[in-house]
Amino acid sequence: VEIVKSFFPVVTTKYWFVTVYIALMLISPFLNVLIKNIDKKRYKLLIITNLLLFSIIPILPIQSGLLFGYGYGIVWFVNLYLQ
Repeated sequence: VEIVKSFFPVVTTKYWFVTVYIALMLISPFLNVLIKNIDKKRYKLLIITNLLLFSIIPILPIQSGLLFGYGYGIVWFVNLYLQ
């Protein structure tokens, strides 16, 4: 099984960064359309919402239920891309 995984490291998420980066590159054209077509006010609201959801709430001592891979997932990379 490990030998097969070594031949397909991206598909099997052996290297999480490369896997998530490739996924981000695949969806980036759609994100670019979103960025291009959204007005400045809503884009600012999107950035503020992302900041709250992914930076402020996770450090609060409450159970938020918003665990998005602790920064190792596509959701965080999309957030960084939008910044």
